[in-house]
Amino acid sequence: MIAKTLTKLISIAISAQLLLASGCATYEFSRSLSPNQEAMLNRKLISIMNQVTRHLDSDSTSAFDSARALLSLAESLSPDDPRVADGFGCLAWRENDFDLAEEYFKKAVSLDSNYDRGYAHLALVAMQNGDREAAKKLFEIALYLNPLNYRARNNFAGLLIEGGETKEAYEELLKAQGSGATDEWEIQNNLHLTTTTAKETHVNELSKD
Repeated sequence: MIAKTLTKLISIAISAQLLLASGCATYEFSRSLSPNQEAMLNRKLISIMNQVTRHLDSDSTSAFDSARALLSLAESLSPDDPRVADGFGCLAWRENDFDLAEEYFKKAVSLDSNYDRGYAHLALVAMQNGDREAAKKLFEIALYLNPLNYRARNNFAGLLIEGGETKEAYEELLKAQGSGATDEWEIQNNLHLTTTTAKETHVNELSKD
């Protein structure tokens, strides 16, 4: 029963390190299963995806092999779950196979057009390809779908910093902080960077007067 195809589902850090898979196990979905089966499957998927996250953060070949095996298990349980496709994309990204990562991220959003992390990760692919405009649009979609996705917002701020939009980046980082990410060191680093840049710009403007 658990292995049956799911019904259509309802509903990453660029400044220093990518945290692509983190938090993916919190995504909720609906299926035509009994309440007990629903709870059991969701608990198992949460456990599997949390293990995948830890393995991806380890950044080693053996850890990646473990992550791949766990993702295959998750896929057998929930073949149409966007978290699983996204997890495979995260793994491909860690292995520097950006084309394959893009395919999986596209699959994730095709499985659920409201899956915000898929758009955020596609934005990272666009950044990798040097397409800032596409990346900006994809981040905006991700943040529209989930304004509390603070890692996507931090990555978006990174894009703005690269483009010299320091003030806008600073505002996005403050929003990321307000989403509960006060201890995320990537966000704190970007805040420091934008604040320093803003001060230097102000000093340079004064020196011209």
